[in-house]
Amino acid sequence: MGYLAKLYIFVCLFIAINCYEVPPAKLEAIYPKGLRVSVPDDGFSLFAFHGKLNEEMEGLEAGQWSRDITKAKNGRWTFRDRDTALKIGDKVYFWTYVIKNGLGYRQDNGEWTVTGFVDEEGIPVNDNGTPIDVTTPSPVPTDTSNTIPTMPTCELSPTKVSMPGFVCQGQLLFEDNFNAKIEIGQVWKHEIRFPGEPDYPFNVYMAEDNVRVNNGHLLISPVTLESKYGEDYVRQTLDLTARCTGVLGSNDCQRTASGPHILPPVITAKITTKSRFNFKYGKIEVGARMPFGHWLIPEIQLEPRDKVYGVTNYASGLLRIATTKGNLESSKILYGGPIMSESDPYRSAYLKQKISNDYWARDFHNYTMIWRPDGITLLVDGEQYGEVTPGEGFFAEGNNNVTAAPQWRKGTVMAPFDELFYISLGLSVGGIHEFPDALNKPWTNGSPKAMLKFWNCRDQWLHTWNSEFNTLKVDYAVVEHHGVPAARLPPSVIKKKPTTQHCIPTRSYTSGTGLGRRMLWDSGDLSEAKAKGSLRYLNNTKLSLFAFNGKINQPINQNDVGEISAEITAPTNGMWIYEDSNLELKVGDVINYYVFVVYDRAGYVKDKLRFTVTELVSPSSQSSTTRPTECRPTVTRLRVGTACSGQTIFEDNFNNLREDVWQIEQYIPDQPVSVSTDVQDHFPIIPYFSKMARCTRTAESCRVAAMGASILPPVVSGRLTSKSFAFTYGIVEVRAKLPQGDWLYPEILLESLLQKYGTPKYASGVIKIAGALGNRELRLGPDEYGNTILYGGPIMNLACREVLTGRKELFNGPHWGDNFHVYSVQWTPDKMTFSVDGEEWLRVEPTASGLSGRFNRFCDIPRRFLSFGTKMAPFDDHFQLTLGVNAGGITEFKDDVITGDGHPKPWNNRNRKASYNFWRDLPSWQPTWRQPALLVDYVKDVARCGALKTTLCGRQWGSPSNTG
Repeated sequence: MGYLAKLYIFVCLFIAINCYEVPPAKLEAIYPKGLRVSVPDDGFSLFAFHGKLNEEMEGLEAGQWSRDITKAKNGRWTFRDRDTALKIGDKVYFWTYVIKNGLGYRQDNGEWTVTGFVDEEGIPVNDNGTPIDVTTPSPVPTDTSNTIPTMPTCELSPTKVSMPGFVCQGQLLFEDNFNAKIEIGQVWKHEIRFPGEPDYPFNVYMAEDNVRVNNGHLLISPVTLESKYGEDYVRQTLDLTARCTGVLGSNDCQRTASGPHILPPVITAKITTKSRFNFKYGKIEVGARMPFGHWLIPEIQLEPRDKVYGVTNYASGLLRIATTKGNLESSKILYGGPIMSESDPYRSAYLKQKISNDYWARDFHNYTMIWRPDGITLLVDGEQYGEVTPGEGFFAEGNNNVTAAPQWRKGTVMAPFDELFYISLGLSVGGIHEFPDALNKPWTNGSPKAMLKFWNCRDQWLHTWNSEFNTLKVDYAVVEHHGVPAARLPPSVIKKKPTTQHCIPTRSYTSGTGLGRRMLWDSGDLSEAKAKGSLRYLNNTKLSLFAFNGKINQPINQNDVGEISAEITAPTNGMWIYEDSNLELKVGDVINYYVFVVYDRAGYVKDKLRFTVTELVSPSSQSSTTRPTECRPTVTRLRVGTACSGQTIFEDNFNNLREDVWQIEQYIPDQPVSVSTDVQDHFPIIPYFSKMARCTRTAESCRVAAMGASILPPVVSGRLTSKSFAFTYGIVEVRAKLPQGDWLYPEILLESLLQKYGTPKYASGVIKIAGALGNRELRLGPDEYGNTILYGGPIMNLACREVLTGRKELFNGPHWGDNFHVYSVQWTPDKMTFSVDGEEWLRVEPTASGLSGRFNRFCDIPRRFLSFGTKMAPFDDHFQLTLGVNAGGITEFKDDVITGDGHPKPWNNRNRKASYNFWRDLPSWQPTWRQPALLVDYVKDVARCGALKTTLCGRQWGSPSNTG
């Protein structure tokens, strides 16, 4: 009897701790000074408030305000500050804590904005302290998050979200492209706790350097506990209480090793949208590259917010969008679907799988789950591989396998999957349910020593955790309404008066660079197309910006800068209008576009829109097609002279070598350049030996002597720089055929002219417009690095070069060096956009603190000097063009790569014999130099159009040209 009583009490306490929520705090700005924070009394014995003004809280720090209140007054627990003078627009970031029935509970991540003032009695007053006239509407800004249309103005979706209001068909509910730190926008929150039942994985979730955002990707890697805290730390105590997101005072937050029960030996990470975004029914798509390494399990899933059907053993369900197992023999199998039990056979009863010919960890894939009121569909890269239907209800079959199944009868046939769920992204290790017992598995699932045996056998698995491949990389996460997106198409007859669709959200989150994270958006319609291109949007008094990006007769992605691109800041005659008198449209032309508006100080986007020109309307003004002859302003700056918007400021078609424009670089190693007669109208840069006389660098770079293993550079190549031309901001276009041959790589660069921010380690920046390694095939583990991979981007530090750079892969046979391609970069005061043959493949934008904000503290960049520049520093000064070919080196080719014929890289980047070992391997690589030249057809530089994106300049730069 005593045993049963103890068990009953434990369960009740567990449920109470997880289910009680601290009442929301009421914050008031007191005129002329002061802040009042209160919560209603609910039997508390203590109330604590911690907060900061206009600065986010770092976890559970004490904050600017830190006070424990021990007594309620007039039915409320109240904190009062009498000294702080608040202003309209000030933000208070805070957390609260209460003790109820001897147990502690807290409410994290509070945020409140000052929109008005009250007096000591709580009566609203104006910002000068005078009483507000109740007969006259107050000009105090209102919070639109609580204002929703009383009647929907769109077709409703069955999708539900965790915010007031309705969801429209075709509505984008959530998007994150991971262009900013996780903390920005407070959409995602780190899980910091020891995970437990039902899977008991061998890891602890923490927010360390192994979870980060880099180059537009969320990266989550595993590291050992000992690598952070020291040898044999698995037998110590680890207390996470200060930042723990689990149940305080439980094993979620603190553990001590005892006997065979060691601490989890691996640190991983997990982030969720639990505190900000939850939804029921919808389409979620995640672009990700799976991790590779023994016993690793990626977590790309939906988890229940309230766990209304039970808190243990997946009684309230788990929706796996996609997962794989990192072991080599399992990493070609993709799993997805619902889980409703901790163990088989019912755990995997509804999981679907797809077996690939290749490893899922080799490349990025689009994993999609469509969650409906009548079933679940699973897709990968747009191809369906699984369908789950509940029939008469999951409880019908689950009743024989799951203790909690009778609870599902309270819900719909989809129960337990008929409640709000949140997005969860993380990495797990081992555990007692994911991997069935086998001879090569170092632990047994039912053993109390499972974690210890796993750790003791680390020599068997730790070496498989290659730092290049053991990371879960997430490119984006998108949630749309349930059903196929319903595009808001414009009228088919353009004379018909258009109507604007509105589905105003109750709340919107925007963070990161540009529109990195979004929830609940608006929609808009393209109005009409005139013969000379007029694009319109209906007026609305709460609009303050209208932006349009479109492409003619080709698709556009949501982050592309369109062939047609405009930002309009004021309406004209009641309409938000963008007109381009030089844009020729024809009947049948299709404009694919997206629009962005700022509505009542919040930003909304609508994409995947399409308009077909069915009729041409004569413009009411301007009948001439002649381009204006005046010099329009541009952000482009020249070292010599002045640029005009849209002007071609530099162009060379290489009909001959213009030594007045180009400087032939000559330093160790000597690099000859000549004009080839074999390829007419193309300029070759050929890595063969030829002596030149005049050194173009300092004396130290003009003479070298061989000594021991330090031989002379064994290869002579060529390099050009635009000695008489340098610029800041513009559009550079290079049509070239890249070299092919083992250990060769091209240089198509923009390099700093004055090196204003310093000379070492790319301190003043290098912009790699395009590059591809010459090896036709080059692999490291499951990843390809050869001539099918285009890479480039801005570089600010050699060791951290991958922070801002990106890559694009060709599939099904072709290589970048097989044909000519047009490589371009659009460089503006706000971002860089890299394209190939007119297709954008990389966009780089600064954070609020500039590009330096994209680097962690371990990256050696000149932060002090960069702070004196613009947000694009060091890329805000004059740069010059560089063309060349290199061989080998210690930066471009990773150690341990293997060629297509199985030949390993002959040198190690850190070995002083690198050049010597490369040379000794001459018989292996020289025969592959059958196309070693970089062939450049033309180089063109155009001044950036307008001070802002308000003018279209001719054709889209970077589009394919004739091969000639």
